[in-house]
Amino acid sequence: MATRNLVINDPVGIHARPAAMFAQAVTASGQTVTIAKEGGNAVPAGSILSIMGLGIKQGDTV
Repeated sequence: MATRNLVINDPVGIHARPAAMFAQAVTASGQTVTIAKEGGNAVPAGSILSIMGLGIKQGDTV
């Protein structure tokens, strides 16, 4: 399983529009992808609501 760690630099974090774009890309890929804040539980990255539920803010590592 491949993993990547990224620091969110956008001042507003991950809000509805980027969450939707990311979820659509994941769904289109046909792959199983999860996303988690550092130290948190992973959620399905194909779900906009799951991504939004993480409350990702600027400076968070995912």
